[in-house]
Amino acid sequence: MWLIKLAWRNLWRNKRRTLITISSLCFGLILALVFIGLSDGTYGTMIDNAARLGAGHITIEHPGYRKSLATRYTLNDTAPLVRHLNTMESVEGWAPRISGQAMLSTSYGSVGAAFTAVDPRQEQKSSLFIKKVVKGSYLTDSDGRGALIGIKIARRLKVSVGSKMVVTANNLQGEFSGELLRVVGIFETGSAMIDGYVFQIPLDRARKLLGMGDDEVSHLAVFLDNQRKTDRAEQKLRNAFAGIKNTAVLSWREVMPDLAAYIEIDGAANYIFQVIIFIIIGAGILNTILMSVMERRYEFGVHLCLGMSPASLLVLVIIEAVLLGLMGTAAGTLLGLAGNYYFTVKGLDMTLFTRENIDVSGVVLDPILYSDLYAEHLIVIVVSVFLLTVLVGIYPALKAARSVPIEVLRKQ
Repeated sequence: MWLIKLAWRNLWRNKRRTLITISSLCFGLILALVFIGLSDGTYGTMIDNAARLGAGHITIEHPGYRKSLATRYTLNDTAPLVRHLNTMESVEGWAPRISGQAMLSTSYGSVGAAFTAVDPRQEQKSSLFIKKVVKGSYLTDSDGRGALIGIKIARRLKVSVGSKMVVTANNLQGEFSGELLRVVGIFETGSAMIDGYVFQIPLDRARKLLGMGDDEVSHLAVFLDNQRKTDRAEQKLRNAFAGIKNTAVLSWREVMPDLAAYIEIDGAANYIFQVIIFIIIGAGILNTILMSVMERRYEFGVHLCLGMSPASLLVLVIIEAVLLGLMGTAAGTLLGLAGNYYFTVKGLDMTLFTRENIDVSGVVLDPILYSDLYAEHLIVIVVSVFLLTVLVGIYPALKAARSVPIEVLRKQ
């Protein structure tokens, strides 16, 4: 106990140096927490938007569909799958989908595009396309002839809300089949790939176009209330559907590998940045404690002559490092959480730095970044910074403990 009191007094004998050390430690921790919080929030938003614009956080489909994307690989009986999905707490919603390639034609020309056939009632719960409609309205009738198209497709075909189009595709028999459609809405996501290549039609209309049965779909898109539950929910669904033939359960990482790769690479770069920050923090603390030890060599020599053991002197310097770490990490954690709370509510407006949309695998990044610091990341960073402070204090402590009293006093 007396060593703690002595260490505390030693720290505040030079208030300026102690405050500068605590401030540098605090600033580095704030920087680390804010960057990680913004990264967590950005990645979460990207995953959620990609899932709600695409095939969901989890996709249930025929095992052969992902390899060829051929419409002949379908799910024929979704009733048992849906019953299980309705019992899972983490599942926010699900939607049956049919996906394929088609040709859209008007009197002004034709464009190749990818269609997604949807049930408008199910899409109301989870689809992000509803919020992206800029003209007209979203689909309403599951058996109607309505079509929701991207704004770039509308410009190429020179159509607007109410215009007619013909969609042509290969049906399950390999024959050309066509249907007359009417544009009911135009959406704009900001992604050139989606706005210029994707359109939606009612589910039952697609079944007639492709010659499918009443219950056939390409896949079921499953939406979760939190994208971080994907791995756990995926494993539960795989176990539950293990006995059902021709059924594969895929996470968003397998369906959107480009997005998964981007997040992994960008996350690795963030971790490298954090390591650099930690190295700078550690170097500053090491310099401060080592300087303090060198300035107090005469004092340590007196302590040793009066009977203090080298082990006690070693512990004394380490306690000083521990106290510095505790004060710095406590202040840094509180201010870092305050910074994350601010960016959670207000966000960081990136339009100050760039006016262009950033498109990653068909997902446009929101120009305002919001923080969402994960608890495990908070704990890892705070504990790492504290342990780093203690570790860098070991060398100065050993140097102090190895002092030879007579030599030290003789040099003074």
